[in-house]
Amino acid sequence: MPDPQKAADLAHRMEKGQRAQALLDDETFKAAIMKTEERYVTGWKSGTSVEQREDMWAKYHALADVVREVRAMIGDGVIAAEEKRQQDKREARQLVGS
Repeated sequence: MPDPQKAADLAHRMEKGQRAQALLDDETFKAAIMKTEERYVTGWKSGTSVEQREDMWAKYHALADVVREVRAMIGDGVIAAEEKRQQDKREARQLVGS
């Protein structure tokens, strides 16, 4: 018997993964990420103090963490889709066996 909570969780994870993929595919978002990365790298290279360079380095890595998290959401959506496919397959076998 299907678990409605599990089905809702899988659907939510798949939707979140699809939305994350759409975000990474969006040209405006990609341009914003690239421009921000460039600004942080330039700030790091031209920093006149250790504190300024460390600040730019930390910001650059924080931005990279955001992008990694979006990619992780995409991966989780793919995993959820596979889990749903397997669940649907099991349920279909149970129906046939009934």
